[in-house]
Amino acid sequence: MTILNRRPRFPSARGREILSALALPADLRRHRFDILHAQSPITAEALSLSGHRYVFTSHSRYWLTPATGLDRLWSARDRGAVRRASGVIALSPRVRPLFEAELARCGSGGLVDAIPFGVDVQRFQPPSEGSPRSGVVGLGVVVRHKRWDILAASARRARVPASVIGRVQDVEVAASARRLNPEVRFVGPVMREALATELGRAKVFVHPSDMELASVATVQAMACGLPVVGSDLLSDIVTDGQDGFLVDRALPFDRRVEATAGYIERLLSDPALWNRMAAHARATAVERHSWPRIAMRVAELYGKVAARSSVGTRRAGS
Repeated sequence: MTILNRRPRFPSARGREILSALALPADLRRHRFDILHAQSPITAEALSLSGHRYVFTSHSRYWLTPATGLDRLWSARDRGAVRRASGVIALSPRVRPLFEAELARCGSGGLVDAIPFGVDVQRFQPPSEGSPRSGVVGLGVVVRHKRWDILAASARRARVPASVIGRVQDVEVAASARRLNPEVRFVGPVMREALATELGRAKVFVHPSDMELASVATVQAMACGLPVVGSDLLSDIVTDGQDGFLVDRALPFDRRVEATAGYIERLLSDPALWNRMAAHARATAVERHSWPRIAMRVAELYGKVAARSSVGTRRAGS
């Protein structure tokens, strides 16, 4: 397997993406591949324009939430990438039927499979027995739709320490959360090597997001043996009552805070419940999200796409 992973110097991620896509034709003239797998619509567009078939993983949340402003351009590009793909990976079962409907409308015959995010379950492990753990933690960029205000208010109501790991993109969001709970800590981004350690310092992972396609942060936390209290958008990952508890996003703010705080208090006041859910969360991460498991499923899709391509080539030459 060969991975072309160019990282040109450019201040924005999308700028780097465009520069990488522009370099693809030259790379593809030097190498021959059985399967090409694009992780962005710009890469998929470059592959299509150069006449290559590809498998595409869509990371766009706009299949579930209408795009606005300039994001409508990227949403349209993502839809185009799905329509032209020979195989599509849906990171959530919720978007699989949407991809299938899109492919049916254009009659492309592309294959679709729902394959979730993977996690390195060797790197992300529960801390050693006896390690001090307390409070709650969230993981993700600090923007409005992540709803760190709910984490902050819930932690204050439950009287537990709270921290959020991730880049503060919207300082007003952080300030608003601090007004609700002056003790909440926004620790900023953490190096990948230290992330499992940071997660392992908490006892409960809180993820109240209002907009989520698939939460790799939640999978990482579960691999570290953290029960989850999150919004019902996590139902693809978290089994309510087994790996943690889910809270209805449709509830008013005060009710969501009350429910989230109540679940935090239950977990922290009942060691047997916490131990059972922590073990179940770890088992779910290992059994459903470990990289060997995910790689096997992706390889199966590659095989199906390659077989179809081979049949199509034989028919064209017959």
